[in-house]
Amino acid sequence: MTNTQMINHRNLGRQILAARTIARLTRIQLAKQVHLAHATLKRAEEGDELVPEEILARICRALEGLGFEFPHGTWTTNLAFHHEQDMAFFGMTIDNSMPGWVRRIYPRTFDLSSLIHDLNACGIRIDNVERLIDLCKISPKSWPETLAQIAREGQKFGIRFLWSDESLDTQWIPHILKGYLFSPEVVNALMQNILTPDAHTD
Repeated sequence: MTNTQMINHRNLGRQILAARTIARLTRIQLAKQVHLAHATLKRAEEGDELVPEEILARICRALEGLGFEFPHGTWTTNLAFHHEQDMAFFGMTIDNSMPGWVRRIYPRTFDLSSLIHDLNACGIRIDNVERLIDLCKISPKSWPETLAQIAREGQKFGIRFLWSDESLDTQWIPHILKGYLFSPEVVNALMQNILTPDAHTD
């Protein structure tokens, strides 16, 4: 793990705003819960990098206490919500993209569907994704092995992995993939075969 703090303040601001909206809290109400000035919370929601990390950590802990999870830290804007009956089943993990370096984690399934969702959160879309799912289902190989083969040869099947116009830098992708425990070959196949939106094929 890197020793460098890598908070994406823009993403975090969007997450705070989204969570507050879902929880139906006004900015004043959330600020009161976290014992912050209204203006400070507003700056955090706007992605102001000068808001102290300790304050951002307090906001994140408060949102986690309401049932929200930052499944990718601030690498993406993804949020998950857990109802009260599920909130007892959480752990903690170190994440250098989070204020305070930690975040709650909940049990989840690392399957092809969740990978497609995670790649989309990274700014990667898949052309002909239904065909990809079908091929992984019928293949005698494991779905990660099949995925790696399709990433390398997908154009034969009309399947392409494409960066969106607002995609994140490639450095974010390994952090998203680490939960899947893929072999280096699978990760490399994905990383090397993601095309830019204007890429042309024969």
